[in-house]
Amino acid sequence: LTCLAALLLPLLQPAQPQLTLAPPPASFYCDTPGRDYIRQSDFYVHTRPAGSDRYRPGDRCSFHAVSQNPGALYFVQILNVSMPTANLSVWSEQHNLLTVPMGGSPPGHDMALTTSRPTVTVAFVAAAAADASSTTGVGVILRVRQFSGCPPDWRPYGGYCFGNAGSAGPLLSFDDSQTACVAMRANLLHLPPGLPGIETITELYRQLPGQLTKDNWIGLTDYTSAGQFYYYWLDGSQFYEPDLIGCQSSRLGNNRNCQLEERCAFFITNILYLFRFIVMDKCSAKRSYACFMPAGGAAEFYKVPKFSIFSSGAWAWAIVIGCLFAIGVAIGIVYAVLRLCHARQSKAADV
Repeated sequence: LTCLAALLLPLLQPAQPQLTLAPPPASFYCDTPGRDYIRQSDFYVHTRPAGSDRYRPGDRCSFHAVSQNPGALYFVQILNVSMPTANLSVWSEQHNLLTVPMGGSPPGHDMALTTSRPTVTVAFVAAAAADASSTTGVGVILRVRQFSGCPPDWRPYGGYCFGNAGSAGPLLSFDDSQTACVAMRANLLHLPPGLPGIETITELYRQLPGQLTKDNWIGLTDYTSAGQFYYYWLDGSQFYEPDLIGCQSSRLGNNRNCQLEERCAFFITNILYLFRFIVMDKCSAKRSYACFMPAGGAAEFYKVPKFSIFSSGAWAWAIVIGCLFAIGVAIGIVYAVLRLCHARQSKAADV
């Protein structure tokens, strides 16, 4: 009976669904056939021959992909760059997305790109006179993925997309973070108008994944002509919830405790800030960043206000008071000289 039960039990159990794993992305090398017309939706580009750990002197190779899905774009992540004797460029039709000269490396804000057209071309040229020993173990690796709507791994919500460069993105300053977002056809995160069910930045914050709310730059600053403590999004709209803002230099203080150089905002998840989740810090500090775009990419890209002495109301008043003081001193000197001259003239007349 025991043996019979052992034979029948597997037959009586419900069949387990078979898991279908997605095939790994294809890899294209400088000698891979078909690299001039790539139709895969997810693939890697390696700027070297297959089976080699180096590119060779004089190597020239290009990779060209065309989307088979109407309206789909490409998200390009640069995973590795080491090319002391070669040039690299990335194009979307006639639009140059990136050019890296010989011996250079992409700026940190160009480690992830989004195309403006449903094509992407990667061109790689190695110097003919390069020393082969200098290219051992070096080259460029890119991952290219098609997307419609939101880029891969971004959070869609209400017709918008929220994300960043992912693991390819380095820590950047506030200015470079906005440049990185623009390279992906996005802007630093702010509260989009008309987002369904979202009226405040607090409500949006609760909807975002953790990797976007922990120590990420957002598009909020008080570097404007209105002066410190008057907060604006990069699109020019004013932010009216200063009670949500803390300072990097004074975790227990409110926004009025911020130092003069703490002018750019980032998201934080830390109870040491008394549950404030927006913190002001020096704009030159290095952080990850949170971007947002309408589905399919932004059509308008915002500029980061540049520092000037008028970006602080205190500085502006100090300059005005200083000028008035200087004018008062000048008038006093002129008045004293005139009185002295008048006194001398009166004395001469008496003599």
